[in-house]
Amino acid sequence: MALHDEDIKLEYRSDYDDLVDFYVRCLSQSTSYDRAVGYFTSNGLSTAGRGVVSLIKRGGSMRLVASPHLSEQDIRDIEMGYRMRPQVVAEAVTRELESVSDEIIMRRIQNLAYLVSIGRLEIKLAFRTDAKGTPRHGIFHEKVGVFHDGEEAVAFSGSPNETMSGLVDNFEDINVFTTWRDRERVGRKIEHFEQLWKNAVPGLTVIDFPEVAKERLISMKPTSPLEEIKGVARRPGAATELRPYQQEAIDAWEANSTVGILSMATGTGKTLVALEALRPLVTSGVIPLIIVPSELLLVQWGKAIERSYPGSRVILCHRGFGTWIGDVEATLLSEMKPFSDRPRFIVSTMQSASGDEFLRTLTRFGRPERIAMIVDEVHRIGAPKFRSALNLRCKARLGLSATPMRQWDEEGTEAIMGYFEKVVYDYPLRKAIDGGYLAEYDYHIQPVPMTLDELSEYQDISKRLAAVIQSIVKGRPDLQNLPLPRLLARLEDSPEKYQAVTALLISRRRIVKKASAKFNRMVDLASGLRGRRSLVYCEDYEQLDTALTAMLANDLNPAEYTARLDSDSRQAVLSALEHGHVDLLLSCKCLDEGVDIPSCEAAILVANSKSTREFIQRRGRLLRPHPKKEKSLILDLLVVPSDRLDKKTVLDGMIRGILVSELQRASLFAQDALNSEEATDDIHKICELFGIDFDETMPEGNRE
Repeated sequence: MALHDEDIKLEYRSDYDDLVDFYVRCLSQSTSYDRAVGYFTSNGLSTAGRGVVSLIKRGGSMRLVASPHLSEQDIRDIEMGYRMRPQVVAEAVTRELESVSDEIIMRRIQNLAYLVSIGRLEIKLAFRTDAKGTPRHGIFHEKVGVFHDGEEAVAFSGSPNETMSGLVDNFEDINVFTTWRDRERVGRKIEHFEQLWKNAVPGLTVIDFPEVAKERLISMKPTSPLEEIKGVARRPGAATELRPYQQEAIDAWEANSTVGILSMATGTGKTLVALEALRPLVTSGVIPLIIVPSELLLVQWGKAIERSYPGSRVILCHRGFGTWIGDVEATLLSEMKPFSDRPRFIVSTMQSASGDEFLRTLTRFGRPERIAMIVDEVHRIGAPKFRSALNLRCKARLGLSATPMRQWDEEGTEAIMGYFEKVVYDYPLRKAIDGGYLAEYDYHIQPVPMTLDELSEYQDISKRLAAVIQSIVKGRPDLQNLPLPRLLARLEDSPEKYQAVTALLISRRRIVKKASAKFNRMVDLASGLRGRRSLVYCEDYEQLDTALTAMLANDLNPAEYTARLDSDSRQAVLSALEHGHVDLLLSCKCLDEGVDIPSCEAAILVANSKSTREFIQRRGRLLRPHPKKEKSLILDLLVVPSDRLDKKTVLDGMIRGILVSELQRASLFAQDALNSEEATDDIHKICELFGIDFDETMPEGNRE
């Protein structure tokens, strides 16, 4: 089959599926493709990459002309001579390539990188320039493309820019011309592109693609062309394509009258799903109220909204963000009408959303049919200090979490389920891995023994803890014989008693987290990860600082990522890790929620939380797919009460609890690991050595 044999329409208007079909069908029959577009962006490259697998298989080639996205500062630097134009252009193009986070986009760019690496894709950059050759404000805005099959050609013009917003939001017309119907007009389009390619168009300067940017693009190439993951266009106006399971999640929520919880594994794109689920509500004038647990996630949601809804008004509600309560009131009082051009969003931390002033404002001025509540990390809202936010009346309600149930807190879980009704969609980690949306991982236990002094201190604190608990439950039949986590949940309304218990629990747990034998093992493991981008989770700054010093002394290349650093410094550290300037990123808590580091290949879990939610979040940091990562590696420093691993050791009840808790975490990690059988065998061996029933180590819900 050739281009002439295709049933190609001469006009495409406002139909996303038809437009996609046009690109794919033509590229699948072409031996070469010439394209001039507007901005050189990740989405633009993604769209240009549609169908190129077929082009690659046919031995085809491609030429692309685009305009680098120069900021005003970039242009000023060139004008003032602070930086040379080639340097500025290379940095601008590289910024675009490094901004990719969506896997569908990444696969298409990887295929383009493959074409570049085998010499079958050439890229040139076009600028509007003044008489001196200095870039001017505004962009090269050509809209022309030509498909060739060796005999015939198809040309088109008048299309939107090859960006997702252009293809989905603008819905401009494209006009199509074929050599078998209008050879003269196609010839003019071909000649015009050739003039562009030769830098012969007045008012434009066309240069070769910078070598630095070319090397960066080639570094993204796969070993062989990648078949596309099928994306699902949500609806006209969507900012990006959705994966099939993301569309299923939205459908399930809508089928339950826009109420419910999406239980989706960390890394599967819950934020994107929520923002696209909101789109029909937002365009009809509904105001989203998004509630998050931390300031970090508050800022990240603000940025995500701006990407999905360009030009939107986002009100951030948290201390340090000005007097936002008046903006919230004004938004709620605004006339009810569609805000498609400038939608309004309220984003609040749970602390602010559960405050009296916020609740009074929402209750007084908010109408249920006008507000859609989205709660990220919805398990957090069930805590007594935040639960009052669930009194807000909202017709549309959406909860998001990888772990929506509150561990050992039935009352908090009931409050969440009473408000959101039920989990309407479940997409667990194993499904995401099997579907190719998250990376596989190997999991290896690294047993480290406690010293006699550490065991003795642990027992001493346990005795003091038992005495405190006994005094609290005395005369309280409702608290007697409760497991410790459930007791704590009941005590959250009694701050003094709660703090008395938790202070001892933290001290006891810290002995395990900071077991002295962990330190040398951590440094040895870090040495074995030399050259691999890795995370190291420490207990506190003291442990982290000591580890940094030791790693530097061993010629390793570490850096810290902690709350001690300001936002710009943290971003700089992440960038250094991404570019290979840093191998090891040491953190305490900062990487638990909301931080994406797709390039990370390994993690050393030095200090692990007893909370299922926290160590699931930590695992999730590693499982984002990345072109340079085949699979991830998790090394878990698991504390055992003795180094006598050659024969059975009888444990008393207190010390036995240490091991059971550690093994429960290990079992949860092992069940979805690529080497699950090997990791489970290791857990069995430790159970046998210390007389533990293996069933006690199984994650909740997996026990017989």
